[in-house]
Amino acid sequence: MKKLNEEDALLNRLLYKESPALRNFAIKCLELGHIVDFKNIHPSQSEKLLNDLKEGIKELEYIAEKRELSHYSYDADWNYLISQTDALQSKIDSYKQEIQALKEEYSHEKSLRSNLIEYEEEARAINKLPTCEEIDSAIEKIKHEIESTDKKILHYVDVMSQISSQSKSLFPTLETLQALNNQINS
Repeated sequence: MKKLNEEDALLNRLLYKESPALRNFAIKCLELGHIVDFKNIHPSQSEKLLNDLKEGIKELEYIAEKRELSHYSYDADWNYLISQTDALQSKIDSYKQEIQALKEEYSHEKSLRSNLIEYEEEARAINKLPTCEEIDSAIEKIKHEIESTDKKILHYVDVMSQISSQSKSLFPTLETLQALNNQINS
């Protein structure tokens, strides 16, 4: 297989990979380079070949200009897409920050709500406790009951002391009766 030089490689690329207009121009170039003998060419043929080459070159210029414009358009679109991507990324970042702030605010509000619920539970528990008037009334009742109990205790102490004094006077009498009973039985 013969090694292709740069021009042949370019022509082959034009023949097989490019648009039909470029392919036709490549075929004309191949014909000129390999088929046409320039020493024996007739001037009318030479004129026709030059016109064909000029037409091919104009077509190539048109294609190159079209590609350049499409490249600029592609480049502008690419730059626009990059700027849009950057703008979207900055929006995403700002939304992330907003979401983080909302999460923190939610956590704070949740904590406040939890504290409020705890406070309300404590308030309910405190409200279930008796009021100062009720406590004072209960204390007065207890004082009254204590006084009443003290009076009863004093009464019972008096009764006990009376029973004790009576039992002291009865005790010698009982001993005497027992001694008499022992004498009678003996």
